[in-house]
Amino acid sequence: MKKTLIVILFSFITISSSYAKFQAPNCYYRHLLEAINTNKNRFKDYARLTKGKSRKIHLKLISGEILGLAIAKWFDFKGKKYQKEGMTIICDELISKRPVPEFFEYTPPTDIYSKFISSNGKKISKDLLKAVRAMDFNRVADISGKKLMELRSRPSHNCLVRNDLTTIYKAASYAKKHDNQARSLGLKSTLKISQKLIESVILILGTADDIDRQVFPMQKNGVAIICQDFPETRPL
Repeated sequence: MKKTLIVILFSFITISSSYAKFQAPNCYYRHLLEAINTNKNRFKDYARLTKGKSRKIHLKLISGEILGLAIAKWFDFKGKKYQKEGMTIICDELISKRPVPEFFEYTPPTDIYSKFISSNGKKISKDLLKAVRAMDFNRVADISGKKLMELRSRPSHNCLVRNDLTTIYKAASYAKKHDNQARSLGLKSTLKISQKLIESVILILGTADDIDRQVFPMQKNGVAIICQDFPETRPL
């Protein structure tokens, strides 16, 4: 059953990749495909290094990313009319200027902790949702920025939350800029798009924190799963 599920997921990735190739820019879609392909390509290596313990985590990540492709299509569709006018909404928020880190079989953690320290994903989600639903993008940037500064002290852990918080921080920071540009071009406000984008990422912070907890023992043993698999998982 598990092997069948893996084959189905990886077959879907191939089909999705061909779609994205001819539908540029589709920045959200490409962002997810990069994550899916990285997880797919490193699946066997991590399974070998963790004696199979990483399999469930990777399947959870990949299946969640595949489900997210439908949401990505919606945001890419909403962004197209602005992108046609030269704007870079959706792309600024989701296409990182940093590459996916190189894969290493062993990376000793630079921060030594005996127990996992939670990022309090559920608590911070409540604070962020309250701010973004009030359209207070400065507050969203402030909350996410402070949490990112806190996580700098744990560079080898909490990496999935760090990755998602970076997206939230960037989206909040760009929100007013994109809106002002849209209005200057005579286009509708983009604030609702920014709000919905931020909300969609906030809602997965609790799950991200849980995954960070699950991979902590592996990272502690020098397997940098998650932390070397996404562009924004390492602190700046």
